[in-house]
Amino acid sequence: MVYKCAVAGSNSLIRMLPLAKPCRRYRYGLSIMNILKKHVAALLTLAISVGAVFHANAEEAPQVRVDSDFINIHLGPGKETPVFYVAEKDEWIELTNRRTGWFKVKTEAGVEGWIDESELKFTLDENGNRVTYNPSVVKEFITSLSK
Repeated sequence: MVYKCAVAGSNSLIRMLPLAKPCRRYRYGLSIMNILKKHVAALLTLAISVGAVFHANAEEAPQVRVDSDFINIHLGPGKETPVFYVAEKDEWIELTNRRTGWFKVKTEAGVEGWIDESELKFTLDENGNRVTYNPSVVKEFITSLSK
């Protein structure tokens, strides 16, 4: 008895070769093409997912301008964490993340830290309007600027 197994030829066409033993396709019910299809599908799904993450991160973060003399920037989200940088008047800061009453920010100089959300009342939005501190207003503000 002669067994046949599908292999890729030099012209990229699938052809059947005679074999002395049954190949895995017939022994286990799996073909090389089915295995390749599963791997290619998984790789494409991964590539699309990674692309979507980078696209979401590429969108511009909301920015506010410091309108008071300064705003303290902390090392972490919490009043007990030390202040390590002071954003001065007219300095632009990006709001990159939010966590339990704190915003992660990035300054024009590339300094990253955290500000208390109550400090937003000392900032202006991109149109020069004062940012009013109110949790629901802050949520709308962040949502509208991140679109």
